[in-house]
Formats: sequence, structure tokens, C-alpha cells
Amino acid sequence: MNFLSSFYAHFLQHSEFWSAISGAVIGGLIAYFIQLKALRESRSIRQDDLRQTQQALGNSIIFKLTRIISDAKQIELHFSNCKPENTASSISEMEPWQAVIPLANLPPQINFAPEELAFLISLEEYEVFNSVCILDQSHSALIEAVGVYATQREILMEKAKPKASKRNLGTYEFEKEEYLAIRPNMVAVNSIAEQNFSYARRLFGETRIGLEGIHKLLKEKFDLQYNLEIASEPEAQRMRVNSTNT
Repeated sequence: MNFLSSFYAHFLQHSEFWSAISGAVIGGLIAYFIQLKALRESRSIRQDDLRQTQQALGNSIIFKLTRIISDAKQIELHFSNCKPENTASSISEMEPWQAVIPLANLPPQINFAPEELAFLISLEEYEVFNSVCILDQSHSALIEAVGVYATQREILMEKAKPKASKRNLGTYEFEKEEYLAIRPNMVAVNSIAEQNFSYARRLFGETRIGLEGIHKLLKEKFDLQYNLEIASEPEAQRMRVNSTNT
């Protein structure tokens, strides 16, 4: 006991010891708070980077949906305007394969990237996710179907040579045997034309629902600074982006 008492008495008499201890403690506390501040700033930067990345993914999805909805409406209008019942009376009795001209330039296919869909499902708004996730595949199917119409119509036109041409639309005369031979091809091409029209109209409606849903969701979560406006018929293929500051 006397040894311990002497030991503590020796250090208590030397203020340098306590100065060193207090200096080390204070220095450690300062280093701790500096490091803590740096960690918080680093975390804030990471959060900002994550938010910007997520907002970019959301905007990318919206951009792709605007292309899908525009393509769908333009295809629908093309087939609708070419349908015999919507054209001049002189050709109103023609069948779709005669009146509907194939599109010269098909739009490119659109695909959602895996990270875009992963981001969308991470928002846990599954109704919005379900309304959007397969629209790129539906768009690709429509583009392929329009291409099939062009190919099958070309095959049919090779078999059914027009006797005369008026306004780029031919009039046809067949012997009974010739007509019966190619009639199944006519019916098939007519059916493809009608299906393309119906499919494009349906895709437009489905994409509009998905686009409005995801825009509303992203606006709530990321405070998007723009609005989407889809014009009413018949100019619905046009969509405008408006700033919320105007």
C-alpha cells in the first residue's frame, strides 16, 4: 500500500503528466469530430450522387415511354387514315391490303435497361411497375408486326398485279381460279392490317397510363421540375414537356 501511495503521489506532483493526458484526450476528441464531420459529408455526397443517378434513370424511362407512345399513335393514325372507309369515296370499297400502304421507315425498337427496371421496382410502387415493365416488349412486337404486314403485302402484290393504277392504288381483275387461289392471302393481309391498327391503339392507351403513373411517382419522390402534356385527339401523337416554373 505504501508503494502505491508513493507511486500516485509522485505523478500527482508532476503537472506535466496531466497536461500530456489532457492534451491527448482533447486531441483525440478533435480528431474524432473532424472524422465524424468528414464521414457525414461523404455520406451526404453519396446520397446526392444516388439521388441524381435515380433521377437520371427515371428520366430515361420517361423518355423511352414518350417514344413508345408517339410511335404507337403514329402507326395507329397511319393505318386509320389509310383504311378504305376513311378515304375518298372512289376507293372506299377497297380492302385494307389494297388501301393501307406500308410504312417506309419503321422506328427503332426500344428496350428498358435492367438498371432502369431495378430502380423502378425499388420504389415499391408495384402498380406503376406492372404498368410499365413490358411496354418496351409490346412496342417491339408492334414494330415487328408492322414489318410483317409490309412483307406479306409485298408477296401478295407479286401475285395480284394491278390492271390499272389511280392515286398509287391499283384496280384488280381476276379470273375465278386466280381469285380463289390468292384469296386466302388477301384475307391474311387484311387481318394483319386490322390487328396492327388495334394493337397500336391499345399500346397507346396502355403507355399513356404507365407514363402518367411514373411521372406522378417521380414528381412526388424527386420533385421533377417539368410536367407532361399529352394532346387530345387527333393530335395525341404529340406530347409536350413543360417546366413547372412557367
